[in-house]
Amino acid sequence: MNTVSPMKKFAENLNYLRINRGISQGELAERISVSEKTIMRYESGNFNPKMNIVVSLADALNVRVDDFFNDNLSQESMMDGFKIKGVTECFSDLNYREGFKIPETLSHSIKEQTVDRLLKIKELYDLLNVNVKFNNPLEKQKPVKSKEDAQKAAIKVRKKWNIGNSPILSVVTTLENQGINVIELEAPEEFEGLSAYVNDIPIIVLNKAIKEKTRRRFTALHELGHLILTIHDDLDVNAIERICDAFAATMLIPKELLILELGEKRSRLSQNELKSLKEKYGISVKAILVGAAYSKIIDWEEYHERKNDLVGLGEYEGKEQATKFHQLVYRGIVEGQISQGKAKYFTGMSSRIFNSTIKEAYG
Repeated sequence: MNTVSPMKKFAENLNYLRINRGISQGELAERISVSEKTIMRYESGNFNPKMNIVVSLADALNVRVDDFFNDNLSQESMMDGFKIKGVTECFSDLNYREGFKIPETLSHSIKEQTVDRLLKIKELYDLLNVNVKFNNPLEKQKPVKSKEDAQKAAIKVRKKWNIGNSPILSVVTTLENQGINVIELEAPEEFEGLSAYVNDIPIIVLNKAIKEKTRRRFTALHELGHLILTIHDDLDVNAIERICDAFAATMLIPKELLILELGEKRSRLSQNELKSLKEKYGISVKAILVGAAYSKIIDWEEYHERKNDLVGLGEYEGKEQATKFHQLVYRGIVEGQISQGKAKYFTGMSSRIFNSTIKEAYG
């Protein structure tokens, strides 16, 4: 049952539609010949405009009058604007490209969970007056045609993001700091990750069921490749996936760094070396071997001989969890900008877990 009054719903939707179109309150006021203070009163829900003003607002925002009173406007808008760029899968029947499909029920569930989190993110950022803007570091890059192009693109991203030749301690934190929304959700294990733009908001979705950290790191960067690379139109699905794999591997450990660690030419790599690199750079042994083969440090015969024998070797100890959203929630509590009740709504925690978390954090 809807408990929101029509006036309150109008105020919420007016605010959402204005922000979604990148128009300030002052600009909207100028378009319909009223004061900025009047727009503020409309959006506060404390003042009900006459119908001729509602029509003028709809014209100014290029929306329908009915949109101001739609109970599910935000959800519908985001669902309609959900443009998937890539999907990482464990099994061959789960892809998202021409000729491949995600099962419809899984796709809808992922979209619903993602949109729910994005709505909370937008609401939280608005309450805290936080403005996070994403700038694609490869926006003017030429279309990528090969793995070599992808590796060069990854080096460029590392430079622009000031990573240099250092290991990436947390891929998820790095992405969040660059304005990419990383959303973790529950899904069947055959689904690993997804990238999309939702009304131009960049997101990467990761499956909580995937516990192996090197897989999560590689998946996140593979999906980053789908998100920011401009890939040549002539390439097929498999070629695109290989390009995003090459991009992810280079983001984790560039060729020059791999050569520095292993040397230029080797007949064989020791288990201790591979274990050390996995633990240092958070990349799987198989991916290290692939990189070493592509870099001609070892030959492909060595790769094929050892690729399946060292799967469980070593463990990356770094944390790979999305933390920015919760950090902002706790900041809002401390600064008195949001109530604990609102914070519990944002986090989705049960009362017991939320109260325990707050007690642990603030005593």
